[in-house]
Amino acid sequence: MLNSEQIIEVTDFGTGISRPRSIADIARKSIKNPKQAQLLFRIIRHYGHKNILELGTSLGISTLYMASVSSKCCCITLEGCPQISAVAQQNFDRLKLSQIKLIRCNIDEQLESILASYGRHDFIFIDANHRYEHLMRYFELCVNHIGDDSVIVVDDIYWSPEMEQAWKAIQEHPRVKATIDIFHMGIVFIHPMLTKKHYKVRY
Repeated sequence: MLNSEQIIEVTDFGTGISRPRSIADIARKSIKNPKQAQLLFRIIRHYGHKNILELGTSLGISTLYMASVSSKCCCITLEGCPQISAVAQQNFDRLKLSQIKLIRCNIDEQLESILASYGRHDFIFIDANHRYEHLMRYFELCVNHIGDDSVIVVDDIYWSPEMEQAWKAIQEHPRVKATIDIFHMGIVFIHPMLTKKHYKVRY
């Protein structure tokens, strides 16, 4: 991905703007580094999560890390841009991870119905529209479709003032019991037996 000179037309549903970009440019700016992607893998493996939801597939690298925990996982990933999702699907096919289901959709319009169709999720990774209103709506919808042992991870919590504001609002949400801020991502726990507390960890 980092070496690909292929140019695709990228549609940003958050801004409504389409423009050509190289795969290499997208990879440099959007792919999680191995350490962060491995953390997603380890959380899912530690808790034995089986039903995984990702908002924002991009090139599918984080998806591959999460789905590779077990062939028994069901990993649903949502992506709006047709050409980016096509590249991601090629990556999934190349590694033969059939437990990944890629849904190309406008997340803002279809998340609610998708959540209703697939029941509860054990692990949710949110890396889609980076604006306050949209992230908070995603979180509010997702938190109604998880169990006590579920974990939600929010990406890019310091990407912009709006993302910082949203992260603070998530920490104050009545269902949220504990969070871990590792700067690049925020990890959310909702188990009712936990004491309300927020941690910052250098990772």
